[in-house]
Amino acid sequence: MSDINTFQEQVKKGDLSGVQASLAENPSLLDATNLSGQSALLLAKYYRQETMADYLLSLNPKLD
Repeated sequence: MSDINTFQEQVKKGDLSGVQASLAENPSLLDATNLSGQSALLLAKYYRQETMADYLLSLNPKLD
């Protein structure tokens, strides 16, 4: 099972197929945050993974 750390590393690296597989296995990862409060979308934007950010936004994550 994918954990938040593995999932967020996939996001930071732009591993779209890995992220898709992780979310298929555990959809709650989309809105999960790490210990610093960072979401997958925030990390995708910070690491300039625009394709990843667009994909994550298409899944309608919580933006609060």
